[in-house]
Amino acid sequence: FFFLMIRRPPRSTQGVSSAASDVYKRQVSTQSTWGFDKLMEAKAENVQNELVKQVEYYLSEANLKKDKYFNDILKEKKGFVDLDAILKCNKIKAMTQDKAKLIEAIKTSTKLELNKELTLISRKGNPPVPELVASGKRKEREEEKDNPLYITDNDLLAPVILKITGPVDAKNSWREIEAAYKAQFPSRKVLYSRFEKGEGHIGVGTHKQEEAKLKEETKMKLGTEEFVIKEPTAAEMEKFWADHGSHFNLCTSKKLTLSKLKKKKAEKEKRNMKISVKLGDYTYDDINKIKSKARVILNLKKNGDVLDEIEKKFVLDLLKYHARAADKMKDMKEIIVDNHPTYENTRCFLVVHNDGTKEDFSIAKCIEKLKETAEKEQAEKKEHPAEKKEKTETIEKTETKQLSQCQSLSLIHISEPTRPLYISYAVFCLKKKKK
Repeated sequence: FFFLMIRRPPRSTQGVSSAASDVYKRQVSTQSTWGFDKLMEAKAENVQNELVKQVEYYLSEANLKKDKYFNDILKEKKGFVDLDAILKCNKIKAMTQDKAKLIEAIKTSTKLELNKELTLISRKGNPPVPELVASGKRKEREEEKDNPLYITDNDLLAPVILKITGPVDAKNSWREIEAAYKAQFPSRKVLYSRFEKGEGHIGVGTHKQEEAKLKEETKMKLGTEEFVIKEPTAAEMEKFWADHGSHFNLCTSKKLTLSKLKKKKAEKEKRNMKISVKLGDYTYDDINKIKSKARVILNLKKNGDVLDEIEKKFVLDLLKYHARAADKMKDMKEIIVDNHPTYENTRCFLVVHNDGTKEDFSIAKCIEKLKETAEKEQAEKKEHPAEKKEKTETIEKTETKQLSQCQSLSLIHISEPTRPLYISYAVFCLKKKKK
């Protein structure tokens, strides 16, 4: 916000004694600067409070469980973090870039402390750094990285080249060799493969893989043929890069591009996929509408507000999907919105019991369980291909049986002289056989 201060020009002091004029000038000067000084003091105090609040949040237990940046710094520096690292954060930069002001702010904190040199910050008492807990989205990203379907840049950093040898007269293609290798080692990412005249190579990504295990000599069966996979010698590796290096680079770059496109397509399909969900008396055509409704209730309610009957029914219908729903709903008096008892900056729904005790619950977990249930029900409703084929065959047999009870088709052509010549009618008649 901005303040526009307009100073009114002082009244004319003409005809007034010099002593009285001096007193008046002092009064005007004092009045015009007093308000501005107070405003600046209040603003500085407010910035200081906001700085402390923000840094305390960065180093809080709740944030460190999900913030990889500060979690890694604290583990590396044994519970301490540089002031420079704090000053790099965008929210801090928006408030100040002055290290001295940041130090003064940290001194007022009850949860943080500075070292003697005033260069490092730690939490009060320097407690152990909590382990990083992967959130839903981060977990999905990690799973996608490990998915053999998707090749990432990390897989191409230090690939392992393995030599494959088989019968000289083997007529298998590189595609067959690659498919057989993937079937035997489904967790490995194959980056490259070639095979001709009984010998070839396979390139495998080493990201999140034990390199020693990748290089172990193994045998692979493809039909009746047996193939040996082992680490090539230094001379063989030199020959491989000389003969097939450019081919390797071409194939891996193509695979990486296709993998990224496939991943984007899968993500797009996932975003566009809508799951019809029944919750209470209503059916929602998209799970996101339930998430939005829960968020709206949280945002509209103030801390301590009790949910009305309609809101309470909606939240209770969701609470039924909680893993400990029975315990949470036992002796329930009402549901309110308030700050989380552990994570102060997080607002949530709380169950108030008859004895006055309050218990929080994660609405996100309830929605996730509801989604899983809906997906499972939807999958069960889908017909299996074999069942669908059987159903089609049954319909065809029924139709054939019905036609067998009728005589051959006879075509009757009808035309009316009163109508234009190009208008006519054709009627197919089925006559039931006489028993």
